[in-house]
Amino acid sequence: MSDAPGLPRPHLRRDGRATMHGTAVERGGRGLLLLGPSGAGKSGLAAEMLLLGARLVVDDLLLLEAHEGALWVTGPDAARDDGAGGDDPGGRVDPAMRKLELRGIGLVEVPTTGAAAVRGAVLLAASGARLPDVDTMTLLGRRIPLVRHPARAGAAAKILLWLASGPAITAPS
Repeated sequence: MSDAPGLPRPHLRRDGRATMHGTAVERGGRGLLLLGPSGAGKSGLAAEMLLLGARLVVDDLLLLEAHEGALWVTGPDAARDDGAGGDDPGGRVDPAMRKLELRGIGLVEVPTTGAAAVRGAVLLAASGARLPDVDTMTLLGRRIPLVRHPARAGAAAKILLWLASGPAITAPS
């Protein structure tokens, strides 16, 4: 198992945390990163997952932190110490960080959870084989199981079933 080629890379911060463009949801205590370029369908896929029982962690900008042996994701409004993302100059948390941006519709307020332990990632891209080998990506020293899948009908249910099956985060070897 090695890091898959062509993956988005996090932006490392001075405080040891990292930011990354994407969306994160949580279901059953398992966090899932939805990654891909702008317009790939991350927020739309998250909306479908919400209807299937997932909860939004954050949309648009992920804040990643390694803590107590796990990789955690939250929104950048937790980064109030240096004002990176999510904060306006007046110190108020940007309300868009707890809303879901739905292309062509606008910002929609949805139930959120403050943070989640990451158990997997999805890169919204064409998938290869029907039964592909598990790819991984390494974030802040933690190896994350990764699947590639386009955002299309049925993807939300399939990805949530994969998440429930228990992909595990491991330390790199």
